Amino acid sequence: MSCRPIIFRNVKPDTFNCMKKKLQDNGIYVPGGYRGELSGKGITASFEWDGQSNLTITITENLSLSAVKLQPRK
Repeated sequence: MSCRPIIFRNVKPDTFNCMKKKLQDNGIYVPGGYRGELSGKGITASFEWDGQSNLTITITENLSLSAVKLQPRK
């Protein structure tokens, strides 16, 4: 189940490239280009940047939460 998209406005090219580099430096795979799927640290998300200022990120899977099994209290 995916979350509602998060839209960031006024994301300049240098900010977009810096964000991608920081994510990669922290073990999150980010493909080249303006759109794709990033993954790592138990999160999978799609992203799309219009190349000018609008960035949309949608969390598509959170493995760390889906791996948690809730146990009833005794």
